[in-house]
Amino acid sequence: MFDEDKVRDSIEYDEDVMTDDMRVYIGYLYVCDGEVVKSHIEGDIKTLKLTLGVKEVRRCNIIGRRLDDQMESIFVERVD
Repeated sequence: MFDEDKVRDSIEYDEDVMTDDMRVYIGYLYVCDGEVVKSHIEGDIKTLKLTLGVKEVRRCNIIGRRLDDQMESIFVERVD
């Protein structure tokens, strides 16, 4: 089950849930089960979910989360 506070944060930041067939790009930020993650793969959401072992991927509102000037120190880079 998802952490309610993390889901609420994504709703407040207007971060939409992405469907399995949507594209993923290397270096882009996504919200995966409530954590901001920098993608290390290019492909689709389904592949990203399988690679990271997550259930939900949302778009990341970089400006809303104020990550635009602090990206290197804020995000979690997951490499499996």
